[in-house]
Amino acid sequence: MRALEKVKLFLYGMLFFDLEMGVRKAMNSYNKSIMVALYADLLGVPILTNYYSFRLLPYLLRDLEEWKREISKEFDILEEVADIH
Repeated sequence: MRALEKVKLFLYGMLFFDLEMGVRKAMNSYNKSIMVALYADLLGVPILTNYYSFRLLPYLLRDLEEWKREISKEFDILEEVADIH
């Protein structure tokens, strides 16, 4: 890497990296909420499947398996406490 690229990466990390990670975390949280609202019946939550969940299924199908795996994993409160500053 050239020196200019290293300086750009350093400045990006110093100024914008934390902001980007916060935005990604918020986006991931919103995405999980939308998936739960639309496909909670896959987890056993008794919500009537509506028209919109069927209409959105082709667009969210690639994320569905990863979402089910992530939702079904064991939750540890200590992981969340570590992220609090």
